[in-house]
Amino acid sequence: MSDVKPMPVYARIKVDILGNIDKGLWRPGDRIPSEHNLVKQFGVSRMTVNRALRELSDDGRLLRIPGTGTFVASPNTDSGLLEIQSVDDHISAQGGVHRSEILHLKKIRAEKEIAATMEIGEGDDLFHVYLLHMNRDVPFQLENRYVNADLVPGFGEQDFTKFTPTRFLVAEVPFTEIEHSIEAVSPNAEEARYLGIADDEPCLVLRRRTWWNSSVVTQVNLLSPGSLFKLSGRFKPFSRR
Repeated sequence: MSDVKPMPVYARIKVDILGNIDKGLWRPGDRIPSEHNLVKQFGVSRMTVNRALRELSDDGRLLRIPGTGTFVASPNTDSGLLEIQSVDDHISAQGGVHRSEILHLKKIRAEKEIAATMEIGEGDDLFHVYLLHMNRDVPFQLENRYVNADLVPGFGEQDFTKFTPTRFLVAEVPFTEIEHSIEAVSPNAEEARYLGIADDEPCLVLRRRTWWNSSVVTQVNLLSPGSLFKLSGRFKPFSRR
């Protein structure tokens, strides 16, 4: 009698998914079948399918976006760095209550510097939103964001007092690449006034760009008083095959 154990069902699902990716049937950025459809296809429990997708996501082969779906990740994507948390979730996790005030939201023509950052032509359409996020009535974060109007044409019609731009963008345009940097800065006079802090109080700024395949979707600066905001994370190194 053979001592070879049969391959676990979740592992067979992983092999099938990887086969479609490696054959080029599913390419980076493509949405794969839903968990519900995979459950029907393989005749297994949702828990089994979830384990297969979770492990492939941990390995950097898939990108799972809650409420949107599961996508084939770019080969150079570090899945750990693709965990973008909306500021309202962060505040709620600390026991607070989020609300926001729209300071500015309109469509603009890209000037030279921001056009280069967004990798578009000078004069192309962008949306620009400037928001103050608060924990109850305490200023928490200033969000200064530009969005590619061709990729997200409905951005300017949203009411960002009801949900955050981050939450909207993650659901609207799944991203395949992310770049970010974090540094300590001093606020300018306007920023200090909105945040209710002294001009010399240190702040933390997170600068982030996201791409959909080869196009920049958004560029944002998130500025918070250093005394109120803490960044932490637990990342896994990208698994190269």
